[in-house]
Amino acid sequence: MYLRTTLLIIVLVISLLSGAFAAIGNGNELALDVVLASTVSNRSELISGAIGKLYFFRYLRITEREDGYVDERQVIRMKTVEPSSQMNVLFTVRKQASLKKANPLTKGSGIAVTGRIRTVEFHENRKIVVLDPVIVRHADRLKPVVGKEMLHEVDPDAYRKTKTERAK
Repeated sequence: MYLRTTLLIIVLVISLLSGAFAAIGNGNELALDVVLASTVSNRSELISGAIGKLYFFRYLRITEREDGYVDERQVIRMKTVEPSSQMNVLFTVRKQASLKKANPLTKGSGIAVTGRIRTVEFHENRKIVVLDPVIVRHADRLKPVVGKEMLHEVDPDAYRKTKTERAK
């Protein structure tokens, strides 16, 4: 009993130190903050603080989509635009569940993703955020709505999932 408790405490401490329980930030707010930063040092501070952390992006408009294979596994490379900052968000979808959600989406569609920020480039002509790895959450609308938003309005499977779960 004592050994189990000790091992559990050690695992919890290690996972806390490794950031396994880290919060997911709002990617749309981060992109807008980077664009609106008053000085170059503020902008670079924001960017360096974001590298390696998880962020959730919504309302991304797909501008380019490239289907392909890497090591005989399907991938989808996407270039999207974040609406408030007009920053390009680039990512490659590799995970099987994410591929299923991303497959019906075409150029001009909206998408919501969670991803770890690898790099952020901010120059006069180039404003790019690169996410790797990425998880596709759902097809999304292109802009927020006024008022309260229900999950089943965004994710058509959400209502069916909850209805089936209630029946059990």
